[in-house]
Amino acid sequence: MRKIMGFAGTAASLALSLGALSIATNTASASEAGTAAGVIRVCKDASMRNCVTTSNTISDAGKQVPGYQDSISSIGNGTSTAVCFFEHNNYQGRSIRIPGGASVVDLSSHGLNDALSSWRPAPPPGGPTC
Repeated sequence: MRKIMGFAGTAASLALSLGALSIATNTASASEAGTAAGVIRVCKDASMRNCVTTSNTISDAGKQVPGYQDSISSIGNGTSTAVCFFEHNNYQGRSIRIPGGASVVDLSSHGLNDALSSWRPAPPPGGPTC
C-alpha cells in the first residue's frame, strides 16, 4: 500500500511540476531575455525583439518611449523591484505585474499584446494589487 501511495505521490508531484513548467514557458529571467540590470526593456515584438530600454520605472509609454504605446509585445524588467504595466495611460485599465529581474516574452498569452501604455513600481507585497 505504501508503494502505491508513494508512486501516486510521485506522479502527482510530476504532474504539478509539468503544470508549473507550462505556466512558466512564457517567462524568463530578465538577463536570459537580454535585459540589462537597472532598466526596463519594452519590445514591439514577442521574444524580446525590436526593443528600447529606459531606466525610468514610472512612465507613460507615449512620453518615455515614443512609438511604443499600444505596441508592446514583450517586456524585460531588469530593475530590482516589481513593476506594474497598465493598459491605459495614467496607470488605468488591466495590468500585469512583472517581478524585478523577470521578463514576459509574449504578452498575447496574458491578453495584453499591443495594449500597454503606462507603468510604475508595484505596491509592496500584501498591499493593493497593481
